[in-house]
Amino acid sequence: MPKKIEDVTQKIINAALEIYHEEGYDSLSMRRIAEVSGLSVGTVYTHFDDKEALLAQVLAGEIEQIMNDFMRNVFGKEPKEALYGAIYCFIARMVETPQDVINQVVNFESDKEYIERTLFGIRRQVQELLIELITRVFSECGTELTEEEGTVLSELLFGMLNAVSLYGAGDIDRRSALVYDMFIAYAEKQSKVKKTVRKRRAKKEKN
Repeated sequence: MPKKIEDVTQKIINAALEIYHEEGYDSLSMRRIAEVSGLSVGTVYTHFDDKEALLAQVLAGEIEQIMNDFMRNVFGKEPKEALYGAIYCFIARMVETPQDVINQVVNFESDKEYIERTLFGIRRQVQELLIELITRVFSECGTELTEEEGTVLSELLFGMLNAVSLYGAGDIDRRSALVYDMFIAYAEKQSKVKKTVRKRRAKKEKN
């Protein structure tokens, strides 16, 4: 009996994933899920109280896959190489699979409150990893970031990823290189500015 229940639950989740990937989460409804899974609406409600609960489980599985992909692209690499790997990972998913949850995480826009609640936790998890990478890259360039600066720069990166995936030209490599080069150029410029400021201060103190 438990195995039968587990199979039905997985069947519902698989149907939800199919709808999600092919039609987007706005098309997810308990009735549509029942239709695709071949189950009754009553059976779907027996296993999931509402669409929100089902969506949360679907997105949890999706984000786990994304985070595993993300870690494969950054694990064991030097800061700059790891940042490029993260940028490439995001742009590839956003361009190749438009219905991917990462697009909603980066855009963070929805007219449905329960979707925003679900996405908020996911977005924060992704953002924390980006902040860590950005902080390491800036530190390597000679600039130590505050927590607030790291957060602002991660939001900037989200915006760049979104713009390049939607409106950029060229393949994934070219788009990724564009975002990466702009970000590294900014990090190096900030380092030069801070060095100049330090020299001026030292000169004033000496005089």
